[in-house]
Amino acid sequence: MSRKNPSRNEADKEWHSEPIQTFFDPDGSRIKEYWRMLRIRKRLFFSVWAMAVWFTSIPTEGYAQTSQPRPTFINERSDVNQDSRVDAIDLTILLQDLMKTTGPEVITIDIPNLPTDARPMRLVRIPAGSFLMGNNGTSRDSGFCHCENCDCEFPRHEVTIGYDFFMSETEVTQAQWEALMESNPSTLGTAHSVGNDYPVYYIAQNAIQSPDGFMARLNGLGQGEFRLPTEAEWEYACRGPESNPNRYSLFSFGDDEDFNMESCNLNSLLDEYMIWCGNHQGRLEFAGSRKPNGFGLYDMHGSVWEWCEDEWHDNYNGAPSDGTAWTSGPSSLHVLRGGTWLGRPWLCKSSFRFGFPPESRDDDIGFRVVLQVPE
Repeated sequence: MSRKNPSRNEADKEWHSEPIQTFFDPDGSRIKEYWRMLRIRKRLFFSVWAMAVWFTSIPTEGYAQTSQPRPTFINERSDVNQDSRVDAIDLTILLQDLMKTTGPEVITIDIPNLPTDARPMRLVRIPAGSFLMGNNGTSRDSGFCHCENCDCEFPRHEVTIGYDFFMSETEVTQAQWEALMESNPSTLGTAHSVGNDYPVYYIAQNAIQSPDGFMARLNGLGQGEFRLPTEAEWEYACRGPESNPNRYSLFSFGDDEDFNMESCNLNSLLDEYMIWCGNHQGRLEFAGSRKPNGFGLYDMHGSVWEWCEDEWHDNYNGAPSDGTAWTSGPSSLHVLRGGTWLGRPWLCKSSFRFGFPPESRDDDIGFRVVLQVPE
């Protein structure tokens, strides 16, 4: 893959600040209690829902009707369907609206020394579930491997991730890295995109996972056990929820079938969701500048390559089916996912995989973190 030395330009910050919920949990008790109460609330929610649906489905024909005086006062906010009475039908409508509007669950990690105007580290809850991992086998999705004579995205196989986990909504930013590591590697080399809210790049996997690396320091804050995502977790999160109609398309947001996967021409669909060779203008953009996927994750396509836990394998024969990292293999390479701001569309597909030495770094390699939910 060819590399460029783009000039450094300014960019407008496009992420919107939200109220921050700090998350300090030295012994893990708060997050365990959080999930226990969440399970209770979910049971209660669906119990009330079922009762409402049952109540409104009771037939009234054949029953003796008695004249009941209408109440003289109706709370307009409670009378959702404006039929001059408040009943289970209104409750049903409210619950339906709640299910439509409830967004992903997000926690914010409290990082000391993070500048107040910098993007906080937010993690989005990814629910347990199953998916088909790998290439969908269509002509549009085939023939893209960086290794010679290998079937790197095959065989397609089912993976069941039997646990919830949190994943950072964007790649780790330069400010987040510098707050813990006291230096910014992205100022080295070409230094094309330097600033608090750009993704951190020039990152070797060893620098993330060494005894005094970023992950060790993040875990030292006492807010949970963080790690890199496994390759299966990454693709599961990238493709989005089961309800996503484009889950098994080339990208989590769909595909323009008339567009050449080798092209770097502008494309309105791709431009909405990712930074790639067709729109990068010689630099990265701030993390979270484009639209998120169905889980609320930004920049899963394009932007910077993202390290995974797994060692590289030329295909999926013998791959784990439970979402765990595949760490036993003949290769000294480790897996990168997601594509790059310098890359053509095929490099940024949901299923595309790349192998890279864990001790090496480049100006389009970063990462994001995950936090597994305690049992």
